[in-house]
Amino acid sequence: MRDEPNKDSVFVQLRQQLGLTQKQVAGALGVSEQTVRNWEQGKTTPQLTIPQTKKLCELLGLPIDQIPDDFGPIKNSELSPRATTQS
Repeated sequence: MRDEPNKDSVFVQLRQQLGLTQKQVAGALGVSEQTVRNWEQGKTTPQLTIPQTKKLCELLGLPIDQIPDDFGPIKNSELSPRATTQS
C-alpha cells in the first residue's frame, strides 16, 4: 500500500492550489520529499529554521500568521462545530 498525502490537510490544499509538488517544496526548504510527505500525513511535525520558514512563506505567498500550524491531516474534532453553551 502506498502512502498518499491526506487531501484534507490544509497544507496539501495550499500546495496543490499553487501547483507545487512535494519535491518542489522539499527542494525549496532543503529537506527530503519523504520529510514533506511525513508532514502531510501527520507522521512528523515540521521543525523549520527561520530561513526555512521565510522560504516557506515566500513559496506559499503567505505571511507567517497564515501558514497552517499543523501540516498534517485535519482531525475529526477540528471539523465538528464547537459546542457553545449559553447561560
